Amino acid sequence: PLTNKGTGVALPLSMAGLASATLVDELLEMLRACPLQPRLLHLIVNVSVLTQEDDNTHHNLQKLREAGCRIILSHVGRDMEVFNHLSAQMADYLLLDPELVANVHGNLMDEMLVTIIQGHAQRLGIKTIAGPSNQPIMMDTLSGIGIDYIYGNTIGEPQPLELLLNTSYFGIN
Repeated sequence: PLTNKGTGVALPLSMAGLASATLVDELLEMLRACPLQPRLLHLIVNVSVLTQEDDNTHHNLQKLREAGCRIILSHVGRDMEVFNHLSAQMADYLLLDPELVANVHGNLMDEMLVTIIQGHAQRLGIKTIAGPSNQPIMMDTLSGIGIDYIYGNTIGEPQPLELLLNTSYFGIN
């Protein structure tokens, strides 16, 4: 049902998992054997992977991207050092730290940091994701900054996957 709808799947991948050549190779082999297109597999990796000195981790990240998988770097927050290590070839999305987003509508420093992150991401051609947006004013602020994707109860209440798959439309882009 997922593949018929073109629905993407997001799976967290630990730093240890990303460092494991065996796990990454097995994941890629399973992906080749299943009907899910690689572009629909979104792997969520903590942004701290960028500051790791492990060549195997960076090699595996590149292998996953070359196979067509999408990479989401999560927990992008107040540490701007990660942008010294980030390039357009490393990730497709930046998932902002919910702690940074929580008061973006009422805290000028948080709004400025989100704006800076959005600017860096846009310059690199990387999409941004922020939330959870539980208030319309938060959604308006994030939208005004230019965040590409916003999630949370303001957008829509959580629903069972089965219900989403049985309806014609269920996403906002």
